[in-house]
Amino acid sequence: MTQDRSGPFTPKCLYLIAQIHHYLYQFHKTDGDAQAAIRHYRLLIQEYPHSNLADDAQFMLGIFYLEELHQPAQAYSEFLKVGIHFPTGTWPLEPTRSWLNWKASTVVVLPI
Repeated sequence: MTQDRSGPFTPKCLYLIAQIHHYLYQFHKTDGDAQAAIRHYRLLIQEYPHSNLADDAQFMLGIFYLEELHQPAQAYSEFLKVGIHFPTGTWPLEPTRSWLNWKASTVVVLPI
């Protein structure tokens, strides 16, 4: 895959590699897995924007930043890109906003 990225299975391979690193990060919390997950999601989005998995990769970036890296501002930015760049994809803007608003309402802030 590193030498020929023109094959029909390349987007799926990139998505699965990203998912593997995402899953590994959930258990091992290594920077290497975090960076690999982000890198493979972004590579899929940038090189195969017309793939049916590109919007899924964009959405999963938001999930990764929100739930794994605890960076809600970056997650919000990634979620907005779903609706902007993939308005007819699996994750249109309005449901993504609704999901994000619901997720934000479930965050509990404890007093210091």
